[in-house]
Amino acid sequence: MTELFAALVGGVLALLGSFLFHWHSSRENRKSLAQAFVGEIRAILVLIEKRKYHESLERWRTSMLEGQSSPGRAFMAMPKQNYFTIFEANASKIGVLPRRASMHVVRFYVLTKSLLEDLTNEELFSRPPELVAKILIENLEVLDDLQMAGQTALYNLDRSVSKPKETRKATHT
Repeated sequence: MTELFAALVGGVLALLGSFLFHWHSSRENRKSLAQAFVGEIRAILVLIEKRKYHESLERWRTSMLEGQSSPGRAFMAMPKQNYFTIFEANASKIGVLPRRASMHVVRFYVLTKSLLEDLTNEELFSRPPELVAKILIENLEVLDDLQMAGQTALYNLDRSVSKPKETRKATHT
């Protein structure tokens, strides 16, 4: 009877240990993935701000309304680098992130890729200036939406990897 009890206790402890290891490993993987997305999204948002994309699009739109031919061509350059490496390498893993975070991460990347596609489309320059101006207004709205989605994604990703409030307070005092 004692041997049976020892075997049961040993089995339960082995299962519990395996469960805890898997739980901890999954949690660390989720944190690492969230931090990678934070880094990439934050970098893209910084580039948008530092390169003044909003102002450039606004100037392009204004010049189209004033009848200038295509001053935005300098703005329209095909990216030579892939700025979405984290997203593309981990798109299949987004489901491990908290729902709110994953929803905003996907929204941010879809809007960013859509805007990039629109602004690098050579056909844009063959259209009448009034139509280009209208398209640019829509793209300015998309840019605003993607910046908001990026900020919301960052907020939710940061929340998913931060320490509980009680622990955080204790470490800062």
